[in-house]
Amino acid sequence: MVLLNLVEASVAVALIILYTWLGTWSLWFASIVAFFWGIQDSGVNCYLNALLGFQFESKTLPFSVYKCVQSLFAFVFIFIASFLKKKQDYIFYFAGIYVLGVISWLLVMLTFDF
Repeated sequence: MVLLNLVEASVAVALIILYTWLGTWSLWFASIVAFFWGIQDSGVNCYLNALLGFQFESKTLPFSVYKCVQSLFAFVFIFIASFLKKKQDYIFYFAGIYVLGVISWLLVMLTFDF
């Protein structure tokens, strides 16, 4: 599942970088980007909910920590994104988020026994 989520994230980030690089808006391409980003997001959420539900003794604490950390980092990354002005800035931003995501997935894969 980790490798599948990495592939989904790779496709989603590649499409959003391509969409940013092209700089033109079209309904069909925006729909494709949103579809693959949604696939990636749903895969991550399903996987993390299963992981949090079965890998820890407490059934509430892992979900509470996850929601707190998720909300905090959503704020941090949206705050960082508010300073971006140029197309190249967004491309580097998306690439940086992708690198952080790959590192996070690799940490999950190496930390937990499946």
